[in-house]
Amino acid sequence: MKMGVLAAAMFLSASATISADWNDLQSRRLAESVQYQQATIQVKQAEMRMAQIDRFYVPYIVIDASGQDALGFRNGLFQAPVITADLRFENVLGADLLMQLPLEIGTESIVNLGNPRVSVSRKLFEESKSKELRAFAALVRARSKLAETELDVTVGLATDVLDAYYSTRILESNRRDLGVLELVRSTTRDEQDARELNRRILQARRPILLASSQCESLDPGLREGAAALYEKAHAEIAIWLADMPGIEADVPPWPELEAQQLELAAAERESALAFLPYIPNPTLTAAIEYDLPTETLSWSVSISFSVDALDRGEREVAAYLRKVEPITQHMELEALVRSRDRTIKSSWRALEILELEKQLQALDLEDARDEVSRLSALFEAGFISQEELLVGEIDESIAELDEVKTKHDYIKQQLNILQYYRTNQEGDT
Repeated sequence: MKMGVLAAAMFLSASATISADWNDLQSRRLAESVQYQQATIQVKQAEMRMAQIDRFYVPYIVIDASGQDALGFRNGLFQAPVITADLRFENVLGADLLMQLPLEIGTESIVNLGNPRVSVSRKLFEESKSKELRAFAALVRARSKLAETELDVTVGLATDVLDAYYSTRILESNRRDLGVLELVRSTTRDEQDARELNRRILQARRPILLASSQCESLDPGLREGAAALYEKAHAEIAIWLADMPGIEADVPPWPELEAQQLELAAAERESALAFLPYIPNPTLTAAIEYDLPTETLSWSVSISFSVDALDRGEREVAAYLRKVEPITQHMELEALVRSRDRTIKSSWRALEILELEKQLQALDLEDARDEVSRLSALFEAGFISQEELLVGEIDESIAELDEVKTKHDYIKQQLNILQYYRTNQEGDT
């Protein structure tokens, strides 16, 4: 089945039909969303960590004037500083490349050039690939979270508009119906009819209180412009649902699944070096230095390492974690797949139930309208009172509002399902 432009593209792109009011509301909600701001920060942090690995060709330049040769006074005498300019490339095929140029500033503002030095260092067992996989997994998750949060805000705005419209309508309708019921009650003499009217008056007051409370909790912009925004929201939702996939449609790969697969690949690489906590992991360093006074070139190769000869079980635990992490990561991946499948099936089942509710509500509304037509004919013929006709019209109004609520619930569930089929390429780099 042709998927078309699915949820992420449809939700997050601004079409030419969206008014400034809609855009303003969406922009404000994004600006006020703590989750969105946090997701934005997480993306920036993940991109920085990925850049530290991928962009190895971008150097670090450090000006160092610290240590024993820093600027200051020693024993009452001025100490000229030695400033070292470092040009450092990291993660170049797992190695670090360092170029140093010392500069000594004398007491008479004379600058002396020190011996330039170039060195390359690398750990014997360098796990740069697993670090890259984990960094990429974090980036995929962060970008997916940002897209999901923005999507939630946009869909949340649309559903809030539906709720605002329904709340204002039910408030107006019930206030009108309450006035009619109270008028009818004041003219009713039959005790049984009066008792029934009192019950209906109480039933009408309850939704008024609930709708008033819900309206007060709504964004003032939604509450004041509910009718106008309702039309715009309906137009946008119609665009979003134009290519609604069927229940048999394939679900695009989830970024969370991709991230979990990357975590599993990293864990498998680290598991292959499960012995690493028990042995030294020496750093190999090769350097060349040019002696300016003698104009000679010297070189050196060194190995440095550190290992705990005795510990309290830390190495054993570290090695154990390396062995079992691929198993746990694989279990998490399978659980994620199962959870996704269950969630999607459950969502489609809920939509089917709401479809039945829509059909039932349509039948109830049709019956209520037929009943009003029958009562109108009886009233015109003089067989029933106007009060009975008014009560029938109130029942019709209630049925109309029930149908509106069911339709809104159905639309919300469609939007919920559509999010699972979003084409999300935020994890690509």
